[in-house]
Amino acid sequence: MYTVADVNQLRGVLAIEPTSFKQVYLASNGDYVLSGDLVVPLNTTLVFGAGVRFAASASSRLTVGGSIVADLTAYIFQIYGANGAILTVNLASQQPREISVAWWGAGRAVVSDADAISEALRSVGGRRAVTVVFPGGTYLLDRPVPLLEGRTYDGRSATLAPSAEFSGESLLVATNEHQRGVLRITGFRVIGRPADLVLLQLGATDADAVTVEVEGCWFSGARMAISGRSSVAASIRRCVIEDMEVPFEFTVGSGAVRAAGVSVRDGRDKTRRALFTLTEVDSEVALMDCQMDTGLTLVVQGGRVNVRGCDLGPCRIEAAGGKVTVVDSVIHGEEGPLRGPALSVVDAREVRVQGSLILGSGVESAAVEIQWSTQEEGRASLVDCRVSVPAVESVSSIQHEAILCVDTTGLFSNHLLLQDVVIDAPFSYALRLIGGVATCQRCLFRTDAILLVEQELPFAQFVYLRQVHWEPSPSASPRYARFRAADGSPLRLIISQEGVVVPESHNRFDLVGGARLEDVYTFGWRTIEASTDDPLTPGRAPGLEGDVYRPHPRIPEGDLGDSKPSTEWIRVRSGDGLTGADDARTESEPPWKPFCPPEVVSS
Repeated sequence: MYTVADVNQLRGVLAIEPTSFKQVYLASNGDYVLSGDLVVPLNTTLVFGAGVRFAASASSRLTVGGSIVADLTAYIFQIYGANGAILTVNLASQQPREISVAWWGAGRAVVSDADAISEALRSVGGRRAVTVVFPGGTYLLDRPVPLLEGRTYDGRSATLAPSAEFSGESLLVATNEHQRGVLRITGFRVIGRPADLVLLQLGATDADAVTVEVEGCWFSGARMAISGRSSVAASIRRCVIEDMEVPFEFTVGSGAVRAAGVSVRDGRDKTRRALFTLTEVDSEVALMDCQMDTGLTLVVQGGRVNVRGCDLGPCRIEAAGGKVTVVDSVIHGEEGPLRGPALSVVDAREVRVQGSLILGSGVESAAVEIQWSTQEEGRASLVDCRVSVPAVESVSSIQHEAILCVDTTGLFSNHLLLQDVVIDAPFSYALRLIGGVATCQRCLFRTDAILLVEQELPFAQFVYLRQVHWEPSPSASPRYARFRAADGSPLRLIISQEGVVVPESHNRFDLVGGARLEDVYTFGWRTIEASTDDPLTPGRAPGLEGDVYRPHPRIPEGDLGDSKPSTEWIRVRSGDGLTGADDARTESEPPWKPFCPPEVVSS
């Protein structure tokens, strides 16, 4: 090994004709000041002693063809010298595989470290198999810093933060947009100031795909988002995002975002939510073992979303296209003054929640809200789930519900399925149905009523109950069902029940709001007692003015058909309530013919 103490000695050693690999130790004796270019041969390694730094008295270029050995926290290249001199460093070989931005003085600036970081990245040119290290410390940026795809940027607990003079929309920008590669960002603490600050802005082209990996990072006040290029695959692991001005947000086009072990927290007003927007049929979002107490919004225009093992705040799913699956997760309702549903599903084409716990917040809203206004063939399923609502007793009667389903399309092609669901909601309806089709299969309801059926538009209602067990509160005044129609409108209803366990003392329903049951088709409903809130007519239903139809005896009980129209119906006169008295039956064709309830196949 050669030892030198200044630039002249170094030039002399480098001039020796190399016969083999050699190392040159740069001893500490002040700065190595260059007044002209210097080239270090390919077979030479520079070993930096403590306190050694290259500088320039006139603009110079240092080209290192060999390798460098230096402490990752050392300051070894001074970019700016006296009289405007600039030192340019080129690391021309494949070594070292790991460089440090601190070598160019990053982490020491009062105003901005952007120049030092940019010079460090420029020094390795287009070389991709390199790790850029940011030693622990704070790095201030007054503008976005360009990154090259195909590299790893290792934060090692370093903090990235915008300076007071920051100008731009993102801290980091990916360059070389026509190249493919993996861009890895690990171990950073990112502090944001502007409300629209983004971590990474990708190139605008879609010509080539890029994979972004973010791991072990902590974000505060900065939007954890990757934007700009639709053909991106992003992986976010073991990150914490909190105190956001703008939510954790991704727009996913022809690509995928996968998050595992990510915690999104907001200790302030709880009004912001993590947002994923899927725009293409091949878009994909996968969330696993994530905690998002801010809540989650999924806007699915295409593609698929899989959520597994997550702990979520209020979850809103707008899934007119694509498929959403939530498995083995916990979803909490809104708390505080802005209470809302734990799970809200809007115009779902295919949404399935399985093996999950849904915790409602109180009486202001349902724990689960399903709404269709434009979707024509939607399906929302809760399978093997538990829905729980706090026991908030109302003053006079049952006034709230665990699950609300609203379908204003009038198309009967949207379907809510509850299968193997337990609902714990004292002083509540298990299900409130406003239009549409609902099936409850193998469910347990610990509620004070099973159904609240309301009619706002002149459409029929469809309710199918199979193997439903009802356990009303012993201290309540339960109702099996309540039917309500605005302004005394006729209520057309198809009710099918099979294997429903109802306490005998609670086997009745109410007609409220002037509702009139008209042309009610029933399957397996033989002993329901119709009543009103009018004490003068106990056990009777003055509002029952239409006809009640049951399947003709030629149709076996429990055979619910194959979704084909039935013409085999008989009429039960309204005078017998719904007691099923045989002497009240007459053969009659109904004025309109419903579809028999479809078979529900367990998924």
